[in-house]
Amino acid sequence: MLNPDFFSNLNQEQLEAAAFKDGPAVCIAGAGTGKTRTIVYRAAKLISEGIPPERILLLTFTRKAANNMSERAKQLADSVQGSIRSGTFHSFATYVLKKFYLEAGLKRSFTIIDTSDSKQILGSLRKNYFKNNTYNSKPPTNSTLQKLFSACAAQKLSLKELINTEHTHFEPFLKEILQIKDDYKSYKSENSLLDYDDLLLKTVELFSNDERVLQLISSEQDYIMVDEYQDTNFLQAEMLRLLGHFNHNIMVVGDDSQSIYAFRGAEFKNLSDFPNLFKEAKTFRLTQNYRSTQNILNASNHLISKASEGFKNKLETENPEGSKIAIVPCMNEEQESLFICKRITDFLKSGIKPKEIAVLFRAGYHAFRLEMMLKTINLPFVKWGGFKFLESVHLKDIISYLRIINNPWDKLGWLRVLMDIKGIGLKRATDISEELARSEEPFDFSNIPENFINTELSLLQQTMLQISSQNFTQPSLILNAITDYYLKNVMKKKFDNYTERLKDIDALAAISLSFDSLDDFLTSIILEPPENMQNLNLASQNEQSEDSITLSTVHSAKGMEWEAVFIISAVQGRFPNFKALKSKEEIEEERRLFYVAMTRAKKHLTITLPQEVSDFASNISTSQPSQFISELYCDSCETWKLLP
Repeated sequence: MLNPDFFSNLNQEQLEAAAFKDGPAVCIAGAGTGKTRTIVYRAAKLISEGIPPERILLLTFTRKAANNMSERAKQLADSVQGSIRSGTFHSFATYVLKKFYLEAGLKRSFTIIDTSDSKQILGSLRKNYFKNNTYNSKPPTNSTLQKLFSACAAQKLSLKELINTEHTHFEPFLKEILQIKDDYKSYKSENSLLDYDDLLLKTVELFSNDERVLQLISSEQDYIMVDEYQDTNFLQAEMLRLLGHFNHNIMVVGDDSQSIYAFRGAEFKNLSDFPNLFKEAKTFRLTQNYRSTQNILNASNHLISKASEGFKNKLETENPEGSKIAIVPCMNEEQESLFICKRITDFLKSGIKPKEIAVLFRAGYHAFRLEMMLKTINLPFVKWGGFKFLESVHLKDIISYLRIINNPWDKLGWLRVLMDIKGIGLKRATDISEELARSEEPFDFSNIPENFINTELSLLQQTMLQISSQNFTQPSLILNAITDYYLKNVMKKKFDNYTERLKDIDALAAISLSFDSLDDFLTSIILEPPENMQNLNLASQNEQSEDSITLSTVHSAKGMEWEAVFIISAVQGRFPNFKALKSKEEIEEERRLFYVAMTRAKKHLTITLPQEVSDFASNISTSQPSQFISELYCDSCETWKLLP
C-alpha cells in the first residue's frame, strides 16, 4: 500500500507522469527536473496497484542506475515480493539470447567479447591486407576498423554507404575493409563470439524473424520503462519497437538537449520520433529545475534555444538568482590554471567542500597543465574519463584466466594467457589455443606437440584443472585462486610495480562478491566495465574522494552535479572540437555537450577562455572564443578581466 502522502513529494508535472498507467508515453525531462524520482514513483505506484515487480522491465544505460531505481521503487511501495527486472539494453539482449540461443543460431556457450578483444581480433586479420599500399593516405587502424563496423550496426548503414558519406579518405581501401569485415564475422561465428553490437543485432534479428520468441519475451512483462532514451541507437529503438507489437505499455524518458553520444551511434531523434512510432503516445514534460540557480538556467536556456531541432524544453526554477556566470578570458593555459587554482582555494575558504567542486573539459589532455599545478600546490583531485579500469594489462590477464575457467574452449582467452608463458610467442600460442578450442575435453593438452610443452605450461594446465575441479560457485573464490597463481608465476616477472597493481585486483575481487556465478560476473563486467577506480564505490575510494575535487570530461560528468563547476578551454577547436567545425550535425552535438556541462552546476559556474593554447606537438597557437560563448551571453553572464 502507498503512503497517503505518497504524491506530496512530486510537483504537478511529475505527478501527471508518475500517475500515468496504460499505453505508450514519452516524458521529456530536462536537467535537474527530478527525472529519476518520477520514474521511481511511477514504478512504485504500479507495484502498489498490484502489478508484480518482476512484471516491470526498467531499461537504462547503467546497471547501477537501474538497480538503484528499482530498489527505491520497492521501498516506496513497501513491497517485499519479487524484484523489478532492471538492466541495460545489452544485458537484456544477453538474457534473450541465452534463453533462446538455438532459435538465434548460437551455441549455448557463446562468449561476449569487449572492445579491446575486438581490436585484437581485427589486428590479426588486418595483417593479411594493406601490404602493398600505393595510395597517399593511411589505411584504417584496428581501432578505426572497430569503430567503422560498430557505426554500421548502430546506424543501419552499409559499410560502403558509411565510407562514401563520412569517411571518404578510406574509399581507396574499401575492397580490403569489406573483406576484413567478412573475415571478422566469420571468425566470430567459428569461435562462438559476440561483440557488443552483435548482442543487439542478434536480438533484433531474432525478434524480427521469430514471432513466437517475440511474443514469449513480450509476455514476461506488463510495463516497460526506458531511461535516457535520447542516447539509444537504431538497434535499441528497433528492439523497443518490436516489443511494442505485443505490449504498448511503454514509457520512454529522456532529454534530447542532453543527447551527447552520437560517436557511439546514439540518435537523439529517437526521442522526438517516439510519438510517430506509437501514434497514441501521451507526452509529458518536466520543466521545473531543482538543481541550478536562475542565472545558470537563463544562460543554458539561451544556449540550447539555438539548437535547430528537438523539443526545446525551457527550464524554470524557484531557486535564487545566484551569482552571474563568470566568463574569464586568460592569456594562456598557465594563467588559466593559476586562476582556477586560486578560485578553487577561494571556494574552499568560503566553506564549499572539495567534493562539491568540478573542473570539466572536452578532452582529457585539456587539463594536463592544470593537473600539474594542482599537484604542485597539493590540492587533491580525482580524474574521470580517459583510460578505462579494465583496459589495464593485468586486469585483462586476470579476466582471460576467468574466461577460460568459465569456458575452457575460449580461444581468445587462451591466446592471451599463453603469451605469458616463457618460450611461447604469438605463432605457438595461436597453434596451442586452436588445438585447445578443438579438444573434446576441457584443458586437454594431449594433442599439443611435446616440444611445445614446458614446465610453465604444465603448471598452467594443472592449475586450471585444479581450480575447475573445485566446483566453486562463488566467482570471488575462483578469482582468489587465479590471483594466487598469477601473482607467483606471472605478475612478479611481468611488472615492477606489481604491488600497486594488486590493489586493482583487490578492487575487482570486491566487485565479484556481488555475484553468485562466474558467468554472471563476467557478463556484467564485460557489458558494463567500471570506467575507473572512482566508479567502483569502494569504501577507501569514497573516503579519498571526500577531500578531492573532480576533474572530468563532460561525457563522464553526465548525470552528476556540483556546487561549483569550471568549464575550461572554451575556445574554437577545443570546445567545440575541431573535428566538428565542418559539420552542422556535429556542431549541434557539441552545443548539447556544452549545455550538459553548464547544467552540472548548482550555484557557481565559471568558463575560462585561454587566448593561447598548446597543440599535441607543443606548438603555441592563438585561439578564438568558443562560438557557444556568444550564444549564451545574456544578463546572467559577466566577463572578468585578469591582471597580467
